[in-house]
Amino acid sequence: MPYASHWYDNSCGISDTLAFGGDYQGQPRPFVGSVDTFVFDANEYPDDAAYANSVCRHADRRFTHAIVVAAMCNQAADHQVLCEILIHLATRVHGIIDFDRLDAPTGSGLV
Repeated sequence: MPYASHWYDNSCGISDTLAFGGDYQGQPRPFVGSVDTFVFDANEYPDDAAYANSVCRHADRRFTHAIVVAAMCNQAADHQVLCEILIHLATRVHGIIDFDRLDAPTGSGLV
């Protein structure tokens, strides 16, 4: 399923999330993303080690890859689109969303 409506050199623009259950339709919002091997860096986030281990035990799985999606702007529309994309991807691949301290918008179903 295509998510982007516009492609640039190393980013894309997303202008419509209705196709996968979102609510956003508007100007293309810029995003970047990648699929990476999952590596927990205890040196970067030492307080998160126990949390990461707890999530793995609770989910009864070991995570091998991470889908990384990042908004290139910090407006309400960017947060909305980011939440909608992450909810869809996590549902589709049975994953867990790590918002890394992002405040999910009210009405996103996440707060």
